[in-house]
Amino acid sequence: MTQGKEETILKEKKHAHRIHHYVFALTVLWTVVAAVSLGWNLFNVKQYALTEARSQARSIYNKDIFYRRWNAGHGGVYVPVTDKTRPNPYLSHIPKRDVTTESGELLTLINPTYMTRQVHELMDEQEFGMRGQITSLNPLNPVNRSDLWEIKALKAFEKGETEISSIEKMEDGSTYMRLMRPMITEESCLKCHAEQGYKVGDIRGGVSVSIPMASSIAILYKERIAIIVGHGVLWLLGLAVITLGGRKQNRVEESLSKEADRTQLLLELYLKAPQLTDKDLYEYVLEKTVNLTDSEIGFFHQVADDQNAIILTTWNSEALKNCTANYDIHYSIDKAGNWVDCVRFKQPVIYNDFPKSPNQQGLPDGHTPLKRFMSIPVMDGEEVRFIIGVGNKPRDYDKHDLVQLQLVANEMHKIIVHRRAEEELTKYRNSLEEQVGRRTSELKAINKELEAFSYSVSHDLRSPLRSIDGFSRAVMEDYSDKLDARGKDYLNRVRLASQRMGQLIDDMLSLSRITRSEMHYETVNLSALADEIAEELKKSRPERMAEFVVEKGMVARGDKRMLKIAMENLLNNAWKFTEKHNSAKIEFGAVNKEGATCFFVKDDGAGFDKRYINKLFGPFQRLHTSNEFPGTGIGLATVKRIIKRHGGDVWAEGAVEQGATFYFAI
Repeated sequence: MTQGKEETILKEKKHAHRIHHYVFALTVLWTVVAAVSLGWNLFNVKQYALTEARSQARSIYNKDIFYRRWNAGHGGVYVPVTDKTRPNPYLSHIPKRDVTTESGELLTLINPTYMTRQVHELMDEQEFGMRGQITSLNPLNPVNRSDLWEIKALKAFEKGETEISSIEKMEDGSTYMRLMRPMITEESCLKCHAEQGYKVGDIRGGVSVSIPMASSIAILYKERIAIIVGHGVLWLLGLAVITLGGRKQNRVEESLSKEADRTQLLLELYLKAPQLTDKDLYEYVLEKTVNLTDSEIGFFHQVADDQNAIILTTWNSEALKNCTANYDIHYSIDKAGNWVDCVRFKQPVIYNDFPKSPNQQGLPDGHTPLKRFMSIPVMDGEEVRFIIGVGNKPRDYDKHDLVQLQLVANEMHKIIVHRRAEEELTKYRNSLEEQVGRRTSELKAINKELEAFSYSVSHDLRSPLRSIDGFSRAVMEDYSDKLDARGKDYLNRVRLASQRMGQLIDDMLSLSRITRSEMHYETVNLSALADEIAEELKKSRPERMAEFVVEKGMVARGDKRMLKIAMENLLNNAWKFTEKHNSAKIEFGAVNKEGATCFFVKDDGAGFDKRYINKLFGPFQRLHTSNEFPGTGIGLATVKRIIKRHGGDVWAEGAVEQGATFYFAI
């Protein structure tokens, strides 16, 4: 197992451990919340049942009180004497306790306590289950004596309590809600109890009510079961959500981790690629992509230019360790199985159950067994350049694995394309340097020839011209009296021709020096040069009516000496071709054309015929005769040569007798 694979497994274990902690913490928290909710709801439903029972007991108590008051308000009630309703011996002190009606029926007096006891005995007989009585610590009738619970309540009343209630077990084992409130002595009570020493306002006992809880307990039990079951279901649903959320979080974090790994891989790839050979690059990317997709084995193979064969290139170390198969370097696609389907279909393929996949031909004996397989093609237009395949991931390959593999492969293809381009560029640069060296040598040879030619022109040609001019002048001076007018004219013409030839030689040498001389760039104030040249021209012919208009602040970057020569030629031309006018105006300035600064020299002189504008900047090309305007035709050619050496351009606009404007941009 490679170090990268071990690091991946360790990272996955740490990641899974963190998710398990997260799920465990949420499970504990959810269990605590569910338990608290269950306890709270069970408590509330019990309290509700107690409240309902207590409310029912209070209703019965209030009913008993109203019956008692009604009875006491009438001084008792007479009822027929029966076996169940005998005359109350404890009311014998009351006159007329027993009376006989005119029909001879015997009636006896029933006080509130006697009536309450009989009503509750009747309810008990009817199996309503409710019990109650009026009792005291010192009852008039021993039958109304208090039990232990009632005694505690009566004593509590003496301490200021106004109501006592609780769930109690009765003697027969049944559960009752018992409630008791104090009974305050009223005026109507003294008829029966005055002899006991009670006064109005005294607490002479209490009214006790007992409500059976069997039905309420049964309902409470069902509700508690429903609450427990509901919370159990809710708790299980919560656990399911937490578990699913944990799994989803695990997948999300795995995905983010893979994205981070891929980003790190691409960064390392771009940093290491320049130091790696092609083979090392293929192996490095393959090992990383195998780890990135959690695979065990992988390959990287190139595709032949004719798209008919696979050039077997490299496998990862794990694949080679378990493989004993023999193979050829070139493998025909026609003979290959589905492991090259990505080339056939020109799209990625995934076989998550490879043993059952179709067309498995081409796998030689000893090949590493395949369980799952994924491969992608890297395209260059419509052609496949190489393929990357990975296999035997513990889980199924998915689109995320596909995207990870494709992105890394595409970036590697860019690196390979860039590397090939750099190799071609290096070859071209080396070839270009060789050509430049050869051309430089040729130019040096040509320059030497030019220098030799210039020396020849300067010395070998100039000497005969000086002789011709000198001897012609000597003949004119020594033999002028022997020459007629025609002879003198011939000699003058010879002298002028030799002088003109000398000027042509000087101009030609000047043009040659401009072509060969080294340039020194600096910021040049063209306005200052124009002012300086204009002053010199005005001093040469002070009688001329010529106006120079120079725009201030015109600067350019270039060779100052060459730019001065160009400005001298342009301004001299303007000065020369305006001399036949009575007055002249010569301008120097700049205009903006298509975002570039263009300088110009403008005059209102003789101008030129637009038909011959192409000849304007050619050496020894003149649009005017020497008789009209003297010159050699080298000036504008020199200007063009200087401006071209600055990487700029020069052109002219004009018309006959409408002046001319010469533009240049550098």
